Amino acid sequence: MQIISERLDTVRRGITASATLTIATAAAIVLRQYALTSAPVWRALWRNT
Repeated sequence: MQIISERLDTVRRGITASATLTIATAAAIVLRQYALTSAPVWRALWRNT
């Protein structure tokens, strides 16, 4: 029983790590897109003030 629970723990840790990585990657992509699309807007606003 000990071996099974240890293996489940390893699997759970792996799933958590991959989920965290996926979320971090998605967040990075979204932030990059936001930065690219809003950069011209911010520059225009900066110039007008």
